[in-house]
Order: sequence, then C-alpha cells, then structure tokens
Amino acid sequence: MFRGFIHIVEEDFPRMYSFSWRENGTDCSIVFQVSRDAVDIVTECLKEDSYMIDCEKQEFGFKKFGADINAKRYGFEDCAIVNQLKDGSIELIFKLVTINNDQSMQYIFSCAATIHVLLNSLMSIPEKEIKDSLPQFMTISTACCKNKPHGHGGNIHGEFSRDVKRYLMNHYEKKGEILEEVFSALIRAAEKIGGKRSNRLSKLLYWAKVREKNGFLSIECPGNSCGLNTDKPDDYYSLCSKREERDFGMDLICHNVDTISQQIVLIAALAALSDEVKKYYLQSKE
Repeated sequence: MFRGFIHIVEEDFPRMYSFSWRENGTDCSIVFQVSRDAVDIVTECLKEDSYMIDCEKQEFGFKKFGADINAKRYGFEDCAIVNQLKDGSIELIFKLVTINNDQSMQYIFSCAATIHVLLNSLMSIPEKEIKDSLPQFMTISTACCKNKPHGHGGNIHGEFSRDVKRYLMNHYEKKGEILEEVFSALIRAAEKIGGKRSNRLSKLLYWAKVREKNGFLSIECPGNSCGLNTDKPDDYYSLCSKREERDFGMDLICHNVDTISQQIVLIAALAALSDEVKKYYLQSKE
C-alpha cells in the first residue's frame, strides 16, 4: 500500500540511501549506498521485468539490467560495482569514464539510468520500519532522457534536511562562501567525463557556493546557466515566509540541466556535499 513520499524538509527520517564521492589516483566514482533495511525494498522494486526497467531499456537501448544486488555487478549493463559492507548495507560504485565514443557515452547513460531507478525505488515511505544510525540528509529525484528536443533531459530535484541547512549556514559563518570539497568534486568529475575538451574550459564556469547566511546553495557547471540551487524560503514559499528563521530544511531545484553528462557532474558535487554534511553531523554528536 502506498503511504506517501518521504519528505525531510520539516521532519527527520532514517537513512535509506546516501551518496558519497570517492577518488583514488586518476579514478573517481559516485558511490550510492543503500542502508541495510532498504536493500530488500530495492530488490523488490527493481526486477529485470519491472516497468521502470523496461522504460529505461526502451529509452536508451539497454540490453540487460543486473537486478541481483548481492552479485558482483548491478544495474543497466552491469555498470555498478557492488561492495557489501559489514553492517549489511551495500555500496554501488559508479566509476566515471571519459566520454570519447558511443560506447563510453552509453556507459554514462547506464550509470545515470541506474541511479534514476534506484532513487525512484526509494522515494516512498516504506511499510517496514527503517533503522539507521544516520538520518536521510538528501532526497533526490532525476529525469533521465537520452534525447529531449527542448532540453531538461537531466533535471535534478529534491529536498535537503535541516542537517544540511545547518551545515551550510555554519560553513558560511565560519569559512565563507566557497565549498572547497564540493567545488573540487565538481571540477574533477567534469574533467574526467569531458577529458581534454573539458580541460580547456575555464574553472570560472564552475562554482559551488553558499550565497547567503540562510544556507542558500548555488552549484553551477558549463551550459545554459546550468546548475542547482536551494529555495529562498521567503519568496519560494509565500505561505511560510518565516521558514528560514525556523529549523527546517530546504528544497533543491535545478535550472537547465539539459544533458545526462551535466547531471552526473552535478550528482558528483551533491555526493561530495553529502560527505561533508555527514562529517559535520557526526562531529556535532560527539
């Protein structure tokens, strides 16, 4: 029975999934971690013959979906490496590659589509009780379209919990605007995917900043003003003009995320942000 979607702006919810950013020499990866209690939900929702999987196969021409989350590989065309952790949670590792031919482009498509269906499978309030030592910091939803004539094929939306907002406000107060770790991941992911073509672009075309004391986030990458922002509570929510003064989270919105490549780069930035929020959260509990 459908129990509604998970909303974390005003209420905390135990973690079902999280993103992380990982670098190892020249390699870099987006890591999608499924918490122990959510593994069964993913397994039940994402079967080889499920409707969501079939839609993405038709959109991108994928031949298979590795649905066994306990195997060594997972996802469309087995794009993700599976790492089973001792606490029962599972890491799905999406290693980024340089797009230099149709095969590498199809691989990036398979990563984005796999992340897309994973997020869809974990967006609803489950019937079973979820327990985890961490709260859900971010809920993310993506579009995943190969060819969309008017753009917006890689849209990203979601919600940030109050813990993310607290981190951003604290960062602005103590360290200033620039989110160094997020900016670094943004650049690193863009350079990895774009190769030499991306390296010729000025780093001035990228940024990751906390723009205001209320934690207003702005992340941008090359494109038609392509990027992510959090809402400004006093103008985006006219019925709740005092929202920024209360201990609420924020909505995440995007602008002109037209391609899957842009989407992957921005998810890398969100993954790095999630890592920093986790560190801040754990330190606050000491």
